[in-house]
Amino acid sequence: MKKKFLYLIILFAFLSSCKKTTKAKVINDWKVESFNMLDTKVDAFGTNNSRMNLQNSNYFRSDDYYNGIDSQENGTMTYYKLKIKKYGTWSMEKELIYTTSLNPVTQKWIQKESGTWSFIGKTRGDDFKKNERIIFNTLEQKSIISEIDQPNSEKITESTFWTGQNSTIYTIIESTNKKLKLSLAQDSKTILANGQTLTTITRKNFSLIPD
Repeated sequence: MKKKFLYLIILFAFLSSCKKTTKAKVINDWKVESFNMLDTKVDAFGTNNSRMNLQNSNYFRSDDYYNGIDSQENGTMTYYKLKIKKYGTWSMEKELIYTTSLNPVTQKWIQKESGTWSFIGKTRGDDFKKNERIIFNTLEQKSIISEIDQPNSEKITESTFWTGQNSTIYTIIESTNKKLKLSLAQDSKTILANGQTLTTITRKNFSLIPD
């Protein structure tokens, strides 16, 4: 009886530990398998909605504006990679080729980012467990946009940030050696210079697999 009881304790501890997120489970060279986003902005004039969906390499985005001018983007994500390193650094690189409904020209967008990352411990007043959230601090960012078959059309934008100046916190939904799922739910209100309020509601979901 004692042996059986001891076995159940060990089994329970093993199953519990399997669910915990550890550095070993997130440190990897990942590629984005799927991604979806909903970004809603509400001000005194109306509501703007942006939706984005990526499944494997198929990319789609729609923007619905309160003034009736809507647009869509369709394209192919050539690659979308995220490297999470052991000593608290990360880098991201993606290449997107797309066309918009408002502009028939095919464009290529390359984006590179890098910075630091860490787990967020449990804090008083929230329901999150240890290592259930991860913060990515962006320190460097580079964007290259060009028109396909149009020489000298590159537009390059580069930015640098202090730690904490440009950061994003994700909730870890699933973490194994073969799958990493991240989710973001972020709501904010901003008082504009004219005294009006801008409400922003953002939802993002990533599913990543080893590269």
